[in-house]
Order: sequence, then structure tokens, then C-alpha cells
Amino acid sequence: YYSPLFSQLPQKERSPFMTILWQHDPFHNEWDFMCSVYSSIRTYFEQENVTLQLWIHYAVGHLGVIRRDNYMTSFGWNLVQLPNGTHDLERTALPLVQQNLQPMNGLCLFTKCLENGLPLANPHPVIAKLSDPSYDMIWMNKRPHRQQGHAGQTDNSELGVSALFPRNHAVAAEVDGIANLPLSHWIQQGDFGTESGFSA
Repeated sequence: YYSPLFSQLPQKERSPFMTILWQHDPFHNEWDFMCSVYSSIRTYFEQENVTLQLWIHYAVGHLGVIRRDNYMTSFGWNLVQLPNGTHDLERTALPLVQQNLQPMNGLCLFTKCLENGLPLANPHPVIAKLSDPSYDMIWMNKRPHRQQGHAGQTDNSELGVSALFPRNHAVAAEVDGIANLPLSHWIQQGDFGTESGFSA
């Protein structure tokens, strides 16, 4: 998603910069959440050519993730050119990131994306899938839920989306596969934002 920020640079410079940004990015849980929702409904999306890139384009704004055009400025990053012609990233500020999003599940995120124009001709199978109680574990910022007699139950809302699934859950395995792919894999897929429906 952020790769086009360095589209003017050769690949050997771009990849390390993307790694640095990811290491300092405060939205890892949000990215995990987006990928987990996509993973659970990918079959339906593929039938209508809704790619992961397109899904992210519509989803980021609803999770408080800083959009591409404002990312460098918002987090105090500057791309500087060195005397030898190469480039480096310098950070001039370390802003405090406040995340006050209300609890959201996969169905809520999908509905918000639909309302904003996600191009899906037949959303009903997706709604049915995300309404299934077995997928109700896909949450972001879920409030603690303690049942009587389970005082020791802990809330996993801050542990990342994968922690919300049973270890042998099929979606959890697929999400881990997406979330843990090396950054070089995503960069090799090409720049996000170049296909129809993306803002420049």
C-alpha cells in the first residue's frame, strides 16, 4: 500500500525503506484485521475480481490507518538525498498515535466499505458468511467479555487478530500466512494503487 511513496527509487533502495516504515508502523493490528476479514471472504471477492489491493483501498480509512499521501508527514519521516546520489530516511518527529476506534467486527468493516462504494454486485453471500457466529471472532478493539465463573478469562483484543482464533482454526492459519509473508513478497506484487478504482 505504501510502496508508491518510493516509486521513483530503484528496488534496492525501496525495499529497505519499506522495511523501516513497517518496523515503526503503529497499525500492525489493523493490518492483521483487514487481512483476516479479506481471507475469510476471499472466495466471494475473487468471483467479482475484488483484489486484496482494492479491499485495502476501501478498508484503511475505517480503521484509522494513515492514508498513503499523508503517511510520511504524519509520522515525521523525510526522504533525503545523500551527496553520493543515494537516499536515506530520516525521522524528525515522533508523534503520539491515539487510536480511539470503537469495537468493530468483520461484518461492520465490510458494510462500511460497501457504503463507500466497494464494487461488489452481490454482497449477500459475504454478509451471510460474516454473520455466521463461527466468524464472530474476527474483531478489532473488542471489549473484554467475562462470563460468570470465568474470572480469569483474558481479553485478547490487543494481541493481534490471530490471537482471537483457535490455534487450529482454518481462517487463523490462512491469516497467519498472509500477515507473515515477507515484505519482499508484497513489493514484488507491484505497486498498490495503479489499477482502476484507486486514487493517485
